[in-house]
Amino acid sequence: MCLRFSEYIHNTLGMHDIDLASLRFTHLQGYENEICNRYDVNTVVRYVKGVKMLINYGIKEGYLEFNPFIKHKSRKTVTKPILYLTEEEVSKLEQKDFDNQRLDEVRDFFLLQCYSGMSFADHLTSRVISSFPSFRFRHIIVFYF
Repeated sequence: MCLRFSEYIHNTLGMHDIDLASLRFTHLQGYENEICNRYDVNTVVRYVKGVKMLINYGIKEGYLEFNPFIKHKSRKTVTKPILYLTEEEVSKLEQKDFDNQRLDEVRDFFLLQCYSGMSFADHLTSRVISSFPSFRFRHIIVFYF
């Protein structure tokens, strides 16, 4: 269940709407604490950014004279560790034969990404000019538009 800032204001202050000029730092702090109980850190940061964006718009348009959230420090986003396949794991994948042709094609495309270092989006915007038959996708020439 998404807790919007307007829902938070309604639940805590009993108001359906609040004047931008009456917003205080404690409102954002309370909102952030409330959604911290429900969501992970990255989601909380995204929600708070939305409220800050609204406040900055109000300042730009002249509805507010100062930023009530100027003292607010965003929580640190959590970065997840990157997992890499070992050469042994890639080799096992190369040797694996699937019963389904579609899975074979997915495996081949994944190996192409492993050996070329290109992302899925890069492959969508490229055209394969020539490939050498020495090994599946180890040697490949790609032309970008």
